[in-house]
Amino acid sequence: MTTEQEAQQITSYVSLVLVFPIVLVMPVMQNPDSSLIRILSFIPLLTPAFMVMRVSIQMPPLWEILSTLGLLLVSAILMMWIAGKIFRVAILVYGKRPSIPELIRWIRTP
Repeated sequence: MTTEQEAQQITSYVSLVLVFPIVLVMPVMQNPDSSLIRILSFIPLLTPAFMVMRVSIQMPPLWEILSTLGLLLVSAILMMWIAGKIFRVAILVYGKRPSIPELIRWIRTP
């Protein structure tokens, strides 16, 4: 982002991702083992909130807890690796905003 206004717009999108689990508190409390809640538990951005809610209401199977933890760990490591590759190339490019195709190209560079 280059301006404060752009940063505020991005912040609203991030806030939506953080508020989404709170919106679904009632369905989680009514049926923590529903297919929708189980699927949402495996999305890395939503995993911490949904698994905390599910564990506190009704303990999910151990394999679900371990697999969501593993998926969360792998996705965090992968995102750090991708961010590192983008940063390594972007630090040399000065003054222009990258497009999505450029970001993908930077990730693929060895």
